[in-house]
This record gives sequence, C-alpha cells and structure tokens, in this order.
Amino acid sequence: MYSEGRDLLSAKLIERAELFRALDKLVKTPQHIGRLIVDIDWHQAIMLSDILLEIEREIRSLVDEINRNAEQCGKPRVDRTNTNLD
Repeated sequence: MYSEGRDLLSAKLIERAELFRALDKLVKTPQHIGRLIVDIDWHQAIMLSDILLEIEREIRSLVDEINRNAEQCGKPRVDRTNTNLD
C-alpha cells in the first residue's frame, strides 16, 4: 500500500501542477467575448480553483495515509508542507 500511495501522490502532484499552469495561462491570456476583451474568464478560474482545492485535500489525505503505512512498514515518511488547509 505504501508504494501505491506514493505513486498516486505523484500523479496528484502532477495533476495539481498542470492545473496551476492552466490557471496561470487563463490569468495571462485575455478572453474575447464578441467584440469585448475580458481580462479573465472568471467562471473558468473559479472552476479550476475548486478543482485545485479538492486535489489539495486529496494530497493531504494521501500524505496522511502514506505516513501511517510508513510507520507500519518502516519506510520513510512524506513531509507535508502547509497548504493553508490545516
């Protein structure tokens, strides 16, 4: 379970990085709506932010699970940095 948890954590971290890139691109690229140029597509930004928040929660849960398994099998723990969700 330890190795599978670490693999899943790696996948979630990649997914999070991709979402951050998408959000960054969204913020930096003006959106065209008809003749109007809107600075940001707020609906899309909120949706990406909600997905990021859920992934952050999943990452936190995975780290906790990995660390519980690490204690049982004598493997290294995963450090968790503050994500402002604590």
